[in-house]
This record gives sequence, C-alpha cells and structure tokens, in this order.
Amino acid sequence: MDYRVIVVGCGPAGIFTALTLVEMGIDGVILLDQGNDLEKRERHGIRDVLCGWGGAGAFSDGKLNISTEVGGYLSEFLDKNSLIELLHEADGIFVKYGAPNRIFGDSAISVEEIADQSRTAGLEFIPTVIRHIGTENCKRILNNMRKVVDGKAEVRTCSQVQSLLAEDGEIKGVRLAGGHVINGEFVVVAPGRVGA
Repeated sequence: MDYRVIVVGCGPAGIFTALTLVEMGIDGVILLDQGNDLEKRERHGIRDVLCGWGGAGAFSDGKLNISTEVGGYLSEFLDKNSLIELLHEADGIFVKYGAPNRIFGDSAISVEEIADQSRTAGLEFIPTVIRHIGTENCKRILNNMRKVVDGKAEVRTCSQVQSLLAEDGEIKGVRLAGGHVINGEFVVVAPGRVGA
C-alpha cells in the first residue's frame, strides 16, 4: 500500500479532510490536485482560477453563507439540527485559521425590517448569516491551513486524477493522467466543481 489515505482535491473539502486526518495523527496521507499550488496560482484561465490549493475559494470574495436555506443540497441528506451543527463546525475551522470573528445578518431587528419590505413587494426574504472573510484574507487563511498539513501529509499539485481504481468492489487507488498509479487503503474524492 502506497498511502493510508488518498485525498483527491485540494479545495475546502479536501483541505478539511487533511486537517482532520493530521490532527488525529493519521500518517500516510496524500492530497492530489490538478491545479497549481497556492503561490503559483494566477487568475489566468478557468483551470487556474478554480483548481489548486484552496479550490475556487482562493480567489473568491470570501463570503461564507452559514445557512441551511442557501448554498447547497446538504439538507437533503442531514436533518436541520445536524446541518446547523456542521455549518458551525466548518465556520469555526475558518475562524481557527484566521477568518475575522465578525458575522453579518444576525441582527433580528434589521432582518425583520427587510423581511417586511420584501413581503410588501411580493418577495420571499431568506435571512442568511454571513461571515465575510474578505478577498485579501483568503490566501492568508489557506496558507495557515497549509502550514498545518505540511510535513504531516504529502501534497501533490499539478497531478490530475484520471480514474479511480476498484478492486473487489472497493476503491483502492487512483490513476493519474500520465498513467502513474497510486494505491491507498482509503480514497476520499473531493474534486470540486471542475473535477466533478
């Protein structure tokens, strides 16, 4: 076995997986991503903007929606309380690595005023709590996360996973675009929008 855990994708899902594994003391972890490492990423072309360490969020405006109503389909798989708990846990990770501690949209008075105005206009207002990390802070936070992973897990960027390798009904590795095979006891697939 080459690795204990192979993580495909270095966006938030892959990074959070790696952080969890290294904090648990799991050895033999490798992260693979088709894009560049953070310091080599530029805003030229879809691949470089969306792929690499940090995923699409590396160049985002840095707003985290902490809501069960917008931003995805997890509510189809988790009950509302579990989803709220998960959202707060993910938000806490960003704060731990340097996100500003201030959130927006949590003032009941201003939210109710906007909801009233929306109803008057025939609109449905969905209140959302947002943590504004800020574009200027995204790279710093991603670098802080990388520092924790470095030396405890291997990170290979510019390594496109072409296929998953199955054996007896279980995923046991990956094949890279160049044909190289990497075996693993466990494979976590977190490719983001481009790889999905």
